[in-house]
Amino acid sequence: MLFEYAQYFLSLAGWRFPASTSEIIDYLNTSSAGQQLPIVDLGYALYYNFSNIRFAAPPLGQLRFQAPELPLDERSSGVQDGQIGYTCPQSLTAWVVTMDENGTPLNQTGNVTYEIPPHTADENEDCLFLDVVVPEAAMPTATAKPAKKGAPVLVWIYGGGYIMGSKSYWGNPSGLLAHNYASGREDMIFVSFNYRLGVFGWLAGPSVESDGTSNAGLYDQQMALEWVQKYIHLFGGDPDRVTVMGESAGGGSIITHIIASGVASRPKALFHQAIIQSPGLVKPATHAEAQSYHDDFLRVLNVESLAEARQLSSDVLIRANDEVLFGAPFGQFLFGPAIDSVYLPDNPSKLLAAGKYDQNMKIMLGHCPNEGHQFTPDITTEEEVKDFLHGFFRYSDSATVEYIRTVLYPPIYDGMLPYTTTRGRLDLMYSEYVFTCHTAHVSHVFGNKTYNYQYNNSYGYHTDDVGPTFMNGNESWGWQGIVNHTQASMLQEYITAFVVEGTPNAAHKIREFPVYRAESTILALSSEGEHIKKDPNANARCDFWNTGAL
Repeated sequence: MLFEYAQYFLSLAGWRFPASTSEIIDYLNTSSAGQQLPIVDLGYALYYNFSNIRFAAPPLGQLRFQAPELPLDERSSGVQDGQIGYTCPQSLTAWVVTMDENGTPLNQTGNVTYEIPPHTADENEDCLFLDVVVPEAAMPTATAKPAKKGAPVLVWIYGGGYIMGSKSYWGNPSGLLAHNYASGREDMIFVSFNYRLGVFGWLAGPSVESDGTSNAGLYDQQMALEWVQKYIHLFGGDPDRVTVMGESAGGGSIITHIIASGVASRPKALFHQAIIQSPGLVKPATHAEAQSYHDDFLRVLNVESLAEARQLSSDVLIRANDEVLFGAPFGQFLFGPAIDSVYLPDNPSKLLAAGKYDQNMKIMLGHCPNEGHQFTPDITTEEEVKDFLHGFFRYSDSATVEYIRTVLYPPIYDGMLPYTTTRGRLDLMYSEYVFTCHTAHVSHVFGNKTYNYQYNNSYGYHTDDVGPTFMNGNESWGWQGIVNHTQASMLQEYITAFVVEGTPNAAHKIREFPVYRAESTILALSSEGEHIKKDPNANARCDFWNTGAL
């Protein structure tokens, strides 16, 4: 199910990797630490796995609600064997819990849960860790003299509505690595990292900016990417061949990082290619909206400032995060990238259109055909639609919301539009606004030179392409129930070819992947096979969303 933690059969050992070349040689050639290197036998090749590497200082105490700081020197305490490492505190909304309980297709008459789910033992504010999985063949390049070209690197950024997820939430890389190995291409390195969630990572607004950092979760991601640039060569990786891949909130984060690289005060992009799957972005919270979430958080805590909040225990803060989020309106997660004075100074759509970033970056984009279904209520009357939309867009003016309801997605069900029911109409609106229109927008602003796909297996729901992306022999996954092995293998082939060769058309013996071009051409992957079609997101409705008119 979408919101259950994935359980992976591969148990990966951990290790703190040494910081210098001399240490690397020492560890490779001796047993100076009294332990063996963390070798993982995947059945087809040997990989080194380095789990729970700290990339930032623990965001505790005075570092709460702040940009992350570099980790302290812990070498005197011995080798970090990977056993120390946590998941960032998670949270759920009531509507998510209800939806997950009632199944898919959603049983709207099922029981409703009003109790906040319990937390797991591995949730901790001290969660800024990353994992690196390295093919055995790549390791010698880390110590070679003269230096050899390093391996390409794939960095995974997980989704989860900016309120849940972790570095191992979806992304066990075994299947991707196995597929790449079987294709005979150059080995690649896989990196995944945690970032703070909910109030811990995404508080924003004037009060936060005066005593903290808005969008701290983005800064966590940035620090992890900076870590890759600085240290991946020690693992045999090439810092000049880094691809980031993210789905939903992860994809939305990638778009935000691309945009931020064009803001004068921000550094250039810390990656060279991107695979963006169903990017989750909504109109960013205004200062007033962000301030309201901040105020709700302090009200639940019964304190008057972030300074007071920093003095409270983790248990109290985690509970307050739960209470703020649990009552979120249907289809909303409350948190995510917000307008601030540094990282995201305006609506992402407007900043994308401004084009002040590296437009030569290679990009691959994906979406599913029915992305909105899990996030909309099963309502039938026009009055209910009106109430839902005005609540959903409660920070927009009434005239604009009415334009969305009556002109952009009018109540016409005669088959002339892409919906024939009220529920289908809401599904399409949510899908296009939150997820799919962004893919067309990115393609347009990057000169239509991107590679775009649509993945449709059974329901075609949000995340339906994540299971195939990480398929590792188990074909039972996700909302769709069964992953089509042929279809998933094709997707993995395109992804690994793009990471290693810079184009999905380096894939072996499968259909050529078209460039988007002015014709808005995409590759459709379905259980019936694959074919070329026009992007359904190249439409006037997406033009409205992509102008940032909301």
